[in-house]
Amino acid sequence: MKENLFLLIDKFLGNNRILNEDKNLELDLLSLGSINIYNIFKILSKYVKDIDLYDISESTLNELPKTFIGTNKRNIPILVDKKDNELFVENIKMSASAIEPYIIASTQENSLMKYLLKRYTSLLVTFLGTFFLILFLWYNLLSVNQKLFMLLSFVGTFLALLSNKDLFESNSILNNFCSKKCSVVQNSKDWKILNFLDFGVLSLTYFLTQIIVILLFRNDIFPVLAKISYISYFFVIISVCYQIYLKKICKICIFTSAVLLLQGILSYDYKEFYINWDLLSKTIFFSGAFLFLFYCILMIKKYVANTGFYKKESIKAKKISNNPEYISRIIFNSSKIFPPKLLDTSDTKIEKITLFIYTSITCNHCRDLHSYLSQIIDDFGEKLDIKFSFFIDFEDSEQELILMYKKLALMLIRDEFQRFHHILGELYEDYYESINNYTFNPTQEENIKILNYFAESNHWSDHNNVYYVPFILIDNHHFSHEFDYRILYNVIERLTP
Repeated sequence: MKENLFLLIDKFLGNNRILNEDKNLELDLLSLGSINIYNIFKILSKYVKDIDLYDISESTLNELPKTFIGTNKRNIPILVDKKDNELFVENIKMSASAIEPYIIASTQENSLMKYLLKRYTSLLVTFLGTFFLILFLWYNLLSVNQKLFMLLSFVGTFLALLSNKDLFESNSILNNFCSKKCSVVQNSKDWKILNFLDFGVLSLTYFLTQIIVILLFRNDIFPVLAKISYISYFFVIISVCYQIYLKKICKICIFTSAVLLLQGILSYDYKEFYINWDLLSKTIFFSGAFLFLFYCILMIKKYVANTGFYKKESIKAKKISNNPEYISRIIFNSSKIFPPKLLDTSDTKIEKITLFIYTSITCNHCRDLHSYLSQIIDDFGEKLDIKFSFFIDFEDSEQELILMYKKLALMLIRDEFQRFHHILGELYEDYYESINNYTFNPTQEENIKILNYFAESNHWSDHNNVYYVPFILIDNHHFSHEFDYRILYNVIERLTP
C-alpha cells in the first residue's frame, strides 16, 4: 500500500507541475506509521513547498482544485481529478460525499514554462556545454584567436544565463554561482536606464548572436565582431561604475566584463577600419539578429514573470494544517484500532476518555512525549483512563532492562500509577536510582499477570503491525507520532467537559 502511496504522490506532484528529486521522500513514506491525510501532509510538506491541508466540507465543486489528494470512507488515500465540475478517481466518476472532507492541495499552480525550465535545466546546460565543446574543437576556424573568441562567447552565454536566473527555479544548478550581492546589483533600479534596459537580457542576446553569426559566416564575420567588441567597452564602464555607486560587487557582472575585455583584446588583429558592402551587410545582419533575439528573450522573461503562478489560492477552503480543532476531527475521523486489554490504571469505573500509550524507555521520542503527557495527567488525569504498554524484545534485551520493565508492570498491577509515572519519567532522563530501589518481589499470581501483560502486548503488536514507538490511541483512534505532541494536549482538552 505504501508503494502505491508513493506512486499516487508522484502523480499528484506531476499533475500540479511540482518537481521533487529528493529520494528521501520515498523512504519517509515507506517508513510512515499510520497512513492518514495529516501524516501524509506532514511528510510531503518536508520536501514540497506551496501545499497545504484543507477542510472542504463547506466548499462547492467549483472551488476545488483541479487535482488533490484525499481519502475515501475507508481512509484509503486517493488522487482526485476535477473535470467539468465532476470528480474522478482513476477515470471513474465519484461523488463529493464519497471523499472525506480533508484534502492535500497545492496553494499555487505552477506554469508549464516554469516547470519545464526547472526540470530540464541541468539537461539543457549539459547538452549546450557538450555541443559548444564539440563545435569548438571540430569547427574549422583559421586562427587560434578566433577559436578563443568563440570559446569566450560560450563562457559569456553561460554567465548571461546566471544573470537571468529568474528564468529558472530556485534549486537550479545555475543559482549556486550567484550571491546575494549579485541579486542586489541586478535587481536595483537606481539608474533610470535600467528601468527599460535589462543588462542581463542584453548580455545573453549579445553572446548568443555572436555564436549564431560565427556558425553562419565563420571567419568572415570577425571584422564585424571586432568593431562591435570595442563598442561593448562602453557597457563595461557603465556596469563597473554602477557597482561602485551601489557599493556592491556582482561576481557575474565582473566576470562578464572580463569576457568582453578579452574579446576586445583578441580582436586587435582587426584594428584597421574600412567600410565596404560586405562589412555593412554583415553588420546589418548582426544587428537584426541581435534585435530579434533581444525581443524574444524579453518576451520569454515577461511570460515567465506573468505566468509563474496562475493563481495564489487554488481553493477557497479553510487551511487546517496548524489548527488543533481540525486535527482533532481528522484523528477521530480515522478508523479505530482497539488496544490490548491491559490493566486499567484508573481508580474508578466511571466512563472516561481512554488514552493508550505504547512506549519504550530507550526511545528519545517517547521521552519528548512524556513531558507533554505529564502536563496532561496533571490537568486531566481524573478524566482519563490511561493504559501503558511497552515495546521490548525479550530475546535480545539484557536482563537488567527486562527487570526494569517487569518492575514497571508490577507497579501497574499494584495500582501504583503515580509512582509508576514518576519513575518512568526518571528513566527517560537516565535516572535509574528510583527503579533500582524498587523491590521486585511479586507473588506467584502477580508474576503470572506480568507474563500475561507482556504476552498480550506482544500479540497485539504483531496483530496490528505496530513495531514502532510511541504509539498513541485516544478513544481507540490513532494519534500518530508524526503529529506535534503539543496538539495532543489540545485534543484531550477538547474531549474533556
